[in-house]
Amino acid sequence: MWRLLKTLLVPPLYDDYEQDRRSRLGTYILVFLLVFTPAAAVINYVLARSRDQTWQIGVSLFLVSLLISRWLMQKRQLHAALVIMLVTLWGMLNWSAYAYAGGVSSAVFTGNLVVVVLAGLLLGRPGATVSAALTILAGLVLAAIEQAGLLPLDLATRSGWSEWVTNVTYLLCVATALFFFVDTYEHVLHRWRMNESQLRESNEQLRINSARLRAQNEVLATLQQTTVDLLNRRELSDVLSAILDRALFLCQARNGFIYLLEADNLMHLRVPRGVFAADYSEVFSKGVGLTGKIWAQGEPLLVTNYDEWAGRDERIATGQFGAILGVPLSSGQEVVGVLVVTHDRGGATFSNEDLQLLTNFAEMASIALDNVRLLNAAEEELAVRIRAEARNEALLRAIPDLIMQVDRQGNYLDVRGQEQGVLPLASLGQSLLTELPPALRRKVEGAMDRALSTHNMQQFVCQWPQTERHYEVRVIALGEAELLFIWRDISEQLQTERALREKHKMESLGMLAGGIAHDFNNMLTSILSQASLVANQLPADDKLQKNVGRMVTSAERASDLTRQLLAYAGKADVKPELIDLNKLVRDNVSMLESMNIGKATIELNLRQKLPPVQAARGQLQQLVMNLVINAAEALPESGGIVRIATSLEMGPFALPETQLIGGVGLPAGPYICLEVRDTGRGMSPDTVERIFDPFFTTKETGHGLGLSATLGIVSSFGGGIAVSSTPAIGSLFRVYLPAQLDGNVDNIPEPEINNQPAPEDAS
Repeated sequence: MWRLLKTLLVPPLYDDYEQDRRSRLGTYILVFLLVFTPAAAVINYVLARSRDQTWQIGVSLFLVSLLISRWLMQKRQLHAALVIMLVTLWGMLNWSAYAYAGGVSSAVFTGNLVVVVLAGLLLGRPGATVSAALTILAGLVLAAIEQAGLLPLDLATRSGWSEWVTNVTYLLCVATALFFFVDTYEHVLHRWRMNESQLRESNEQLRINSARLRAQNEVLATLQQTTVDLLNRRELSDVLSAILDRALFLCQARNGFIYLLEADNLMHLRVPRGVFAADYSEVFSKGVGLTGKIWAQGEPLLVTNYDEWAGRDERIATGQFGAILGVPLSSGQEVVGVLVVTHDRGGATFSNEDLQLLTNFAEMASIALDNVRLLNAAEEELAVRIRAEARNEALLRAIPDLIMQVDRQGNYLDVRGQEQGVLPLASLGQSLLTELPPALRRKVEGAMDRALSTHNMQQFVCQWPQTERHYEVRVIALGEAELLFIWRDISEQLQTERALREKHKMESLGMLAGGIAHDFNNMLTSILSQASLVANQLPADDKLQKNVGRMVTSAERASDLTRQLLAYAGKADVKPELIDLNKLVRDNVSMLESMNIGKATIELNLRQKLPPVQAARGQLQQLVMNLVINAAEALPESGGIVRIATSLEMGPFALPETQLIGGVGLPAGPYICLEVRDTGRGMSPDTVERIFDPFFTTKETGHGLGLSATLGIVSSFGGGIAVSSTPAIGSLFRVYLPAQLDGNVDNIPEPEINNQPAPEDAS
């Protein structure tokens, strides 16, 4: 029921405003008639005014015509439906006026005016004209019938002609007003239609522009997102995949690929999609196939049907795809790749807009490829530099030299090396020259000027102020405004060279002294033998006995000197044995104290449980006596202290404050250290360098062989002597002799705490 009511009541809708208006008005009138006609029929039947069969048939036909009109409206036959509805209404009114209402003079006939108005509204001027003419004709007919007396007698009340004239007058007035109204309405409607048409065209154009703008916005958004996405990617494979996926999205395609130019000067497949993802790995040279032609021409290429294209590569099977669009990927003026998208065979085609869009996209994609390649190259170069810097940093840390970089004014730019804590250098940005004394500053400035002017390395040796350290300095120009300083500490090298020279000198002197002493000793032996024979042959009271005795005494004294020379040369005839150094020191000190040497006070600090040393007892005793006597003789007239100490130490030794003589490069191992320290007048550095030379002495009555013999004895035992001395303070002699263990280092005795105070350094 609801669907039936909806069908009857809801008018069909039309895009045209006028048709839609007529449809609505016609539907409302039709519904009114469908409701009013049965109601009027029922009322007339109840009042018994029209119970005849003719009336019932007429009403039924009227309703059927109205339903037909409604059916035509639903079929969107609006004009036919309106004509049938108006003709049915006009016929019903005029039939009712003739049969039941009283002809032209009846109120029913006056209803034709409504029909004329409705015809004008629904069908325009032609409808109003036709309906007015038909109404006038019907009025003439009814008037003639009434005049002839053919109407029922009870309904004829007035003259039919007068009523007809009256109705015609009404009709003409209504028609005139209606025509004016319809003309005005149609004029307004015409202008409205024109405006509606223009508005519709404007709306259509606006819709097209809006759609185009939306498409452009989507493209721009895609390009922007692609740009951001590509710039955030670091891997080339990720960038290529993103480029191809965006290109397929922009062109609404399913298949595609990207070829890149490789080192073999051929195009190789890098990223496939769609049909190209399955077993497609062709390699293209320039000018071959679509990829090769785009590479050779450097221009985009659009092919509607690839299978029918004259340039198709025969290696590609037919029937795989239809339309194909390719663009070059460039780096500067060189083509480095090709981007291709395709549709399936029999599918869509690419437009010129797609060609332009993909061309613009390819330009942006080329920039993205350049960026990622530059970024990868920069990252690789950075990684190489980082590795190189790390390697250089490791080398600099391993190099013991001090390396500094300065500008032309000497300001520090960089400082590296292990010597940074040795030199009192300023921080970065300050000047090296301000740290130097005038003499060294002039030397450094001269080296800097020569290095910058000649670009040759400058080299010199200097001693850092207020230290004992010597440096070999190299100055290298770095361009026109910077210099590189390399400071190498050669203090130990100089000390080693000096010790080697001293050792070689001692060895040479020893060889010379040994040869002379040996020959001289043979001559002395002969002299003593002859002198003894002469003394035996002379009477005891002979006055020559005294002279011969003096000659023998002098010869024996000369023989003693030759023995010292032989000891210095290490050629003395000795028999080494294991000796307790502590006991030997105590025995010799007791003997020296009984001799009351000078005003020396001897203090002992001997380590307990000291391992023995292997040496000749007489030579070791001579060594101790020489060192103690020299220390005592170095004391002033007012007296002083001679401290003697023994200890067990492990070599090798690092003694930068002393001069290790006779033991350059002593091997590792346990050593017995005999230390003799005095508080005497001390020695200058020049004197220290010569004290072991044969026949060198600072004493008026000395012969200069005591310390020479001592050095020879120590060297023959495989040891060494370290000497340090400061004028007016005193001297310190350390003798290192190899300790004799049972072959196990773990058997070295632990040190014991000595109650006597430790000796102070002579320096």
